[in-house]
Amino acid sequence: DEALMRLQFAAKANPENLSVRNDLALAIFKRGREHWARALKEFTYILRVDADNFLAHKNIAAVYAARGRYEKALEHALEAVKLRPDDAAAHRNLAQVYDVTGNSREAVVHNRKAIALGPGRFGHYEKADAEAYRRVAVQRAGRG
Repeated sequence: DEALMRLQFAAKANPENLSVRNDLALAIFKRGREHWARALKEFTYILRVDADNFLAHKNIAAVYAARGRYEKALEHALEAVKLRPDDAAAHRNLAQVYDVTGNSREAVVHNRKAIALGPGRFGHYEKADAEAYRRVAVQRAGRG
């Protein structure tokens, strides 16, 4: 597709531009499962050059989660939140990883932070979802 070709061209023309490489890796990831390894390679390169690259940590966490590698997803989602504690999307991503790994308490904590930091940002992901997370956490803890 044309957008991907433009990003590839921009990345080749200026390989040090990590923002372009991040956009390229994200575009590759969004193309589907058969492209995830290539996206992972791009995000890994970005983190080798800049270990504190927030977007790379946030996005590589999504790639690892999609591949079912939740330990690695958690590692990078935590780093993203550490780098930008006021980023609602980073907290939302971390909540999702915690939820998938069965840590409902932490999922609820980060879900609430995401909602508090970004009211209205997630569309329907608001109080109803926060309440659903709470109910699931209570049930998993055996108190429901």
